Amino acid sequence: MERGIIKKEKYKSPFVSISFISKKIAKILEYYGANLRTSKGPSPKNGVSDYKHFWIGYICGHGSLGAYKSSRGKYTTFSPSIRIVGSLDMCYAFYDYCSKIISESKARPRKYKSTYGIVYSSMPAIKLMKHFFDSEEYGLTRKIKLAKQIIEKHSDTTNSLRPRTENEKIEIHRLYSFNGWSIRKISSELKLDRNIINKTLKESGIKISN
Repeated sequence: MERGIIKKEKYKSPFVSISFISKKIAKILEYYGANLRTSKGPSPKNGVSDYKHFWIGYICGHGSLGAYKSSRGKYTTFSPSIRIVGSLDMCYAFYDYCSKIISESKARPRKYKSTYGIVYSSMPAIKLMKHFFDSEEYGLTRKIKLAKQIIEKHSDTTNSLRPRTENEKIEIHRLYSFNGWSIRKISSELKLDRNIINKTLKESGIKISN
């Protein structure tokens, strides 16, 4: 085992590495795409990129996540973000996997200095954090903890944006059409944004009175 400090431009980063000799393990890693220059050109092979825990390990090792400062004029916000860096093949494999979860995202792999990267921000990033880390115990502790903090902070937003269940649609319909409640009152009672109530009623073909 080795401990040390990586010095990069304006910052220093501590690291711990472990090495061992095993031809058997080396053959297994090679089968799944690892090679001698893993930071430059690994290409996931033989279905390993279809597994959630492969990507959890990759994010913990070659990725980053957090809430990063974003400024527009006099307004400053902190946007959740999750990204990986690596070979073009690796980034496209990550893109293919994530597209099954967040098909609405326009993120694509891009050249980043001598390597490639792909970044997901805002709501797509929150959805991915929830997918990878919400109930996860295995991985880099600080990244799991940070992801769960971001998920919790944005839980109201993710709840509002998710599709309504059939039972929720029936309840909204009942309160509006049979109980005669206003959209404002339904919104307050169910703790949902009024736009969500409007959208749900319209999708059910219910005429909304002004």
